[in-house]
Amino acid sequence: MKKVRKTYVKKLYPGLIFSDFKTEEVTSRDPLKIDNDGRMQGFCFFDIVCIVDKGETYSGTCVNYSNWYFFGQRLSLEEVITKYGNDPDYRVLIGNMKANDLKYVCHTQMGYFLPMETGDLTIDEVIQKEQVKKHKTKSRKKKNRLSLINLIYF
Repeated sequence: MKKVRKTYVKKLYPGLIFSDFKTEEVTSRDPLKIDNDGRMQGFCFFDIVCIVDKGETYSGTCVNYSNWYFFGQRLSLEEVITKYGNDPDYRVLIGNMKANDLKYVCHTQMGYFLPMETGDLTIDEVIQKEQVKKHKTKSRKKKNRLSLINLIYF
């Protein structure tokens, strides 16, 4: 008997009354490796610890949930009020954000507004973070080369 940890992605789709979810096993928790099919609103990762005994696999509990990643634009309460405040169709959204102390929502690629919790990101924000990380790595490598050159010549 051995424990096996498998990683899954839980994809969020708009439904008729409630949201629909689709779950798939993945090999990586890299949000940039999840294909955008144009309908998905967002996704999160989680693990399931399975027990394998004599060729039989027994599913365990879901653990290690990530934050949500959304396909869309992050909007603060102030941005929602500025953009939609005069439109009566958005009074419920603005009222819910105020009543529930929601600082941000994501206006998804499908046109829905979903609440964003601390740690949730849009895919655009993930891409920006990756670009900043790559830029910092390049800057460090240049500094290290310059330091090495200074050591050699001075």
